[in-house]
Amino acid sequence: MRIAARSKKEYLGYPTQKPVALLERIVKASSNEGDLVLDPFCGCGTTAHAAQNLKRNFLGIDISIYPLDKICRARLKDTRNLKIMGLPTSFAAAAEMDAFLFEQWAVTLMQGFMPNNKQVGDGGVDGRATLREKPAGESGLVIAQVKQGKPSADAQRALLSQILGGKASLGVFVTLHKVGDTKTKQQTIRDAGSYEFGGVKQYPRLVYWSIEEHFAAITPPLPDMMLTREESQRDLLTE
Repeated sequence: MRIAARSKKEYLGYPTQKPVALLERIVKASSNEGDLVLDPFCGCGTTAHAAQNLKRNFLGIDISIYPLDKICRARLKDTRNLKIMGLPTSFAAAAEMDAFLFEQWAVTLMQGFMPNNKQVGDGGVDGRATLREKPAGESGLVIAQVKQGKPSADAQRALLSQILGGKASLGVFVTLHKVGDTKTKQQTIRDAGSYEFGGVKQYPRLVYWSIEEHFAAITPPLPDMMLTREESQRDLLTE
């Protein structure tokens, strides 16, 4: 039996992704309908996808939050009974997360953002996105800095300097608790200025957003971003 190469339609950009047809062959040969399939390094969920197609139950484990929360949800046809453990479902749980996992998770809550692969020595940038509409002469890059602990004035100014220095068009300062209207916050927002899109709506170049607001269903005031690969292919993958 010849296994078809991974198609462009199913490719998510995950570096070790395998073709679904290959995993279906393996799952079918080693299990029966209703059996439990375990993948302890599930990555972008190809084994889970194959198991679901073949009416198997599945359990996937991965060290990274990003594929578990974003890619697997995007590609699986039926997520009604999908349970993802290890991700916070409340503000209190988010506050107790490991700092590096908190960074990854917080960044992926914003559509179009990808967390850094490098989490040490990253210059205070924990995630990136790209504006769908790039103003003339601008990079269109949007950067995010995440602070689980109390945000310092220096951290806020560091993000501002990236914007004023031309390294990014917009910045998002993400915190656990909502930052009050301190003098530092007010001055930082004023110094960053604003963007005007199509002469209709203005957006601040530096946005403050918190996990506290996330659990209150408040999204950050940001313009449209280019979708990440798995977000843009979600409809195709779940047909």
